Amino acid sequence: MYYVEEYGKLHKLKDDRKRIGGIDSNHEFKNHIFEANLEITLFYFTTDGFSDQHNQNRTKLGCDYFQKVLRKISNLLLKHKK
Repeated sequence: MYYVEEYGKLHKLKDDRKRIGGIDSNHEFKNHIFEANLEITLFYFTTDGFSDQHNQNRTKLGCDYFQKVLRKISNLLLKHKK
């Protein structure tokens, strides 16, 4: 999960790197607690699908590129994000 605070500051909450389901389905996940001003904070709930995509050179886009995209679109109105 990513969130963007006022002035475009991007934060990423680290995941547990465990899949949901499968053989090890009894894994306990870490809870993250933090304060956010809900009037000015944008939340992006994601999977690894975007960062795992390949570009025209057949290399993965990666997390750095995905974070760059989030920073770029964070100032757009919500109706312009899809």
